Amino acid sequence: MLINNWYVAAKSQQVNREKPLIVRMLGQNFVLYRTPEGEAVCLANTCCHRGGSIGRGELDGAGCIGCGYHGWKFNPQGRCVEIPSLGKDAKIPRRARVDSYPVEEHFDWVWVFLGDLEENDRPRIPATEFPEYHDKENWRVVSMEFDADVNWARGHENSLDSAHPAFVHASFGRRSAPEVQIVPLVPNAFMGHNATRQRVPPKRSQISADIAKLVSEKRGKTTASTDSYLAGISHRIDITREGNIRQVTISARTPVDPYNTRVFAHQARNYLLEEEHDEARREGIRRAYKEDLDVVATVEPKFVPRSMAHQLLVEADQMETAFRKVLIEKVKQGWEIDFDRLQDEGRFRHYSIPSPARRKDPKNWVHPVVPTTFPR
Repeated sequence: MLINNWYVAAKSQQVNREKPLIVRMLGQNFVLYRTPEGEAVCLANTCCHRGGSIGRGELDGAGCIGCGYHGWKFNPQGRCVEIPSLGKDAKIPRRARVDSYPVEEHFDWVWVFLGDLEENDRPRIPATEFPEYHDKENWRVVSMEFDADVNWARGHENSLDSAHPAFVHASFGRRSAPEVQIVPLVPNAFMGHNATRQRVPPKRSQISADIAKLVSEKRGKTTASTDSYLAGISHRIDITREGNIRQVTISARTPVDPYNTRVFAHQARNYLLEEEHDEARREGIRRAYKEDLDVVATVEPKFVPRSMAHQLLVEADQMETAFRKVLIEKVKQGWEIDFDRLQDEGRFRHYSIPSPARRKDPKNWVHPVVPTTFPR
């Protein structure tokens, strides 16, 4: 799991001014809430006092949150501003603080930056890469969120894999046409790549009756444009069929821990725009993801190998290979959490994902930063 990256923590409507929301990412708990002005806040959930869950506490209506154990009150910057047991006039120790993380909202998702990099050094969120989401006149969007008991990187690689549909997806894969078109990969601005390929469309018997009415018996090839983005461990897949019938899916994978992933997805379509067709689209998404997860859950090893030589990658694995290279680069830069060490040492002391405030003021913190597999 990587620090110094953006992750989707929750849907925007799940974060409010009334009740804190506890979410788990990278093996750690975080608390999200909104200030009276509506700004989303994300703090480390473990109190620096005696390890209580801050998210079990209450919001004070002025932008602060009180820990659910002893009522220590923290502001949106993570600074403790009140210790009830010492009285209102007590001097607050400088070490009375928790990490506070940058937050942005895009596509009605709350993105949190879990790391200490300066703003200009952070991976870019692909905020401009899904204009269809905002074009309500010409596109219809369905959304989903679910948990998957697979490793985040394995799941992401599967989404970039153009060879597996022929053997995994009953509704659009064709075993009679498994060849993957080899194309030049185009780097994008989000520490990822694009591959735009043509492929044989699914048989008419494979597609739903409502879509079958929109296409002819003899169809040309389908164009599939796939983009991978580091931020959010996300990707965009743009499928164009005959007659400019398009379907655009963007999804993000948030590591809950090394073995479990939370997936957020939007799918936009420029056909069958009526609400009555939404459930059929959702069912198609659910079916495809289940087919994917059933396969990925059986892959060995459970994690992506740390050497390109440990599996026999071929030319058809272009996008997966490119992602692995980015992943290995970030691991060597000290972005990967040493989860085994964290599990061992974390039995007696809480460790925290570093926030930008630590880079500016590295001293006077109760909780040390999580260990990494390579030095930072």
